[in-house]
Amino acid sequence: MKILILGDSWAADWSGQYDQYQGWPNILAEHHNVTNIAQAGVSQYSINQQLHQSDIADYDTIIVSITSPYRLYTPQHPVHQTGLHANSDLIYTDLEYHLTQQPDNPQIQSAIGFYRHHFDTAQAEYIHRLLVRDLLSDLEPNNTIVTSNIAHNEIVVDHMFTYVDGHSIHQSYPGKINHMNEEGNQLFANSIQRLL
Repeated sequence: MKILILGDSWAADWSGQYDQYQGWPNILAEHHNVTNIAQAGVSQYSINQQLHQSDIADYDTIIVSITSPYRLYTPQHPVHQTGLHANSDLIYTDLEYHLTQQPDNPQIQSAIGFYRHHFDTAQAEYIHRLLVRDLLSDLEPNNTIVTSNIAHNEIVVDHMFTYVDGHSIHQSYPGKINHMNEEGNQLFANSIQRLL
């Protein structure tokens, strides 16, 4: 089976940075022909672009991980420019941490200032719903699996699509790779495998 994986760090291939154990996408790749273009730290807009740059007709199944509504697209992150997070977009908690490391970085200060003074969560949640709806409008429910490790993301997914909630397993089995330990990754891979 040919599988395309899109999304954020929940679905990305972490093996270039951590190899202590396999993440759930890599476990699936042992049994299927998997193309994984998910990228750690990306916004929903960036995930939609992953889809638009892919020929989905080449795949039997699409697995898409949707991300936080509070992550905003940027063409160039003020800190992350190489490695696993090379294509990251902005999110407040990450910027807040890096501001403690680089308090004089004007790009971080500017982004933090936007979040503190102009960011509106209701508007971000509304845009997130529109972006997810746009993404799913290009996919077929019968060969698409949607997932996320973020609480309540299922509410933005049309009920016709199969949604595999990753939040509870992520909370129960926290770890480095795909945000879970080895056992959590195996359990989650098993849950996806049963749907294939």
